[in-house]
Amino acid sequence: MRRLSLLCAAALAVAGSQLLLGGTAQASPSGTTHHQATTSKVETVSAVPATTLSIGASVTITKGHSTTIGTHLRLKANGHAVHGSTIYLYSRANSSHKWAKVTSKVTSSSGAATYSVKPSATTQYEWSYPGTSLHGKSTSHVETVTVKKPSSPPPAGCYPLTNSGNCYEPGEYCRSSDHGVTGVAGDGEAIRCEDNNGWRWEPI
Repeated sequence: MRRLSLLCAAALAVAGSQLLLGGTAQASPSGTTHHQATTSKVETVSAVPATTLSIGASVTITKGHSTTIGTHLRLKANGHAVHGSTIYLYSRANSSHKWAKVTSKVTSSSGAATYSVKPSATTQYEWSYPGTSLHGKSTSHVETVTVKKPSSPPPAGCYPLTNSGNCYEPGEYCRSSDHGVTGVAGDGEAIRCEDNNGWRWEPI
């Protein structure tokens, strides 16, 4: 009988040690100790892919004319296009002024977007992408559109005009189509296209 009691006690001790190895101990209302296994959860946060926005080189236009501000939205890592994303075009007079939103555009299948502008004075432009949960935000460089005044019209009465629309002056070379032609220079002097060591406009 004594031997049977000792065997029972040993079995209970082994079972208890196994429960202790399997988890943490918790006491029940009756005072009996129970063991519950615990686990920890590890969450992995993936980095959002960075993007880039391009913009054209600065240009000069004549007042009253328009130009196109274009861009491409791409992944920075591999240059792949980011399509179907809303981007914004901003403008300002210069660096001392705040940016103002001009328009919004949705990128095409190639990540491209364009917008035609006709500023009345020199203006700076930049594209901006606010980013999403899938792609990081980005901002383009600044493109400056310099607006110049139209050139002064040629004086009334001068003819023929150069290919660029200006008056000829005595001594300037004339075109093959003007050989032997008479005209009026910018200063009002009568001229003729003559062969004088090369075809030139000569006073007459």
